[in-house]
Amino acid sequence: MDELQVLGQRVGRKRRRRGLTIEALALISGVHKNTVLNLEHGKSVQVITVFRVAKALGTRADLLLAPSRSRLRRRDRGLESSEPSRGGE
Repeated sequence: MDELQVLGQRVGRKRRRRGLTIEALALISGVHKNTVLNLEHGKSVQVITVFRVAKALGTRADLLLAPSRSRLRRRDRGLESSEPSRGGE
């Protein structure tokens, strides 16, 4: 699972825990509902969107963006580079 998918899962989980619909989160965060859908489905969004959604969810963007524990374990065991993927660059 890539970082964007992990981010999307975290956003969706926090949204549901707070009892918010996608439309409500979009309204509170000031973004379009399709943007929230894209975020939750692991698609690329603007960085400012992550900050706005995090604030609306009562959390911090860095917590939503933090590497998953399994990825940290793989990195610590030397199975994965600590360098972020460049996405084809």
